[in-house]
Amino acid sequence: MERLGARFERTYRTTDYHKHPWFSEKPPPFVADAVRARRVARGRSLDVGSGAGTLALWLAKQGYDAHGIDFSPSAVAVATRRAGRRKRRARFRVASALKLPFPRGWADLVTDIGLFHTFSPARRKQYAAELARVLKPGGDYLTIVFAREDQNDEIGPPYRLSVGDLTAAFESALEVQEIRAVPVRPGRRDRRFYVAHLRRRRSPQPGSRALWR
Repeated sequence: MERLGARFERTYRTTDYHKHPWFSEKPPPFVADAVRARRVARGRSLDVGSGAGTLALWLAKQGYDAHGIDFSPSAVAVATRRAGRRKRRARFRVASALKLPFPRGWADLVTDIGLFHTFSPARRKQYAAELARVLKPGGDYLTIVFAREDQNDEIGPPYRLSVGDLTAAFESALEVQEIRAVPVRPGRRDRRFYVAHLRRRRSPQPGSRALWR
């Protein structure tokens, strides 16, 4: 993760964030639809791997007490600068997704757009445990990852994930609400994301060890 984090830090430090292939001025439609339809909890939100801050800034505009963290100091500086120009400001800080700087049960909503698929299998459980610790019981987690079925090996994250990868990491802590495949671009069936909505269990799954204890 550190090597990948260093690469993102260099990118944010040396390249205008508008030119990054992952940058968008708008929130992902999957997240925006869930928030507008009130399928996810309101209150305090955390965007993990917040980059230039687009999603956290949008959530602040929707009335959330919005926060973002990123491993890259330069990304956090960009997001903070953008937040300074808004009436509803989100707050950003440098932190590791594997050691979230928030207390137990702090967040109503956690979002992660393209971060989970950067973790090795060994670190996915650690990340899941941190999410479960920070989320309130009944709190929601939204993520978007490259699907295992994606056919383009030339570009993309370190890992492409299956539905099984998602459920295996989170099943004892978070309950699946929805997982579905969507095209990276309309009409491109060979390029696929998984969008996933999971919810923090109010009690451990029977027969499972609770990750958040």
